[in-house]
Amino acid sequence: MRDVDTDQRTKTRTETKTERPKLHKVILLNDDYTPREFVILVLRAVFRMGDDEAYRVMATAHTKGRTFGAKYLN
Repeated sequence: MRDVDTDQRTKTRTETKTERPKLHKVILLNDDYTPREFVILVLRAVFRMGDDEAYRVMATAHTKGRTFGAKYLN
């Protein structure tokens, strides 16, 4: 009978699991002090929205009191 080699070597593999970054919601609130033109300017400059989208977001915040702007990473 043959000798059975019982020396089995196992390799363990560790997997690194990366976690998805958390998103932050930007909510615009309407106030009596900030001009509409400034809000559009900020939406275009900071959030890179087009003219039509920035106006629509500003108008929604103005009529409803607040609006959801966008989701962004840390």
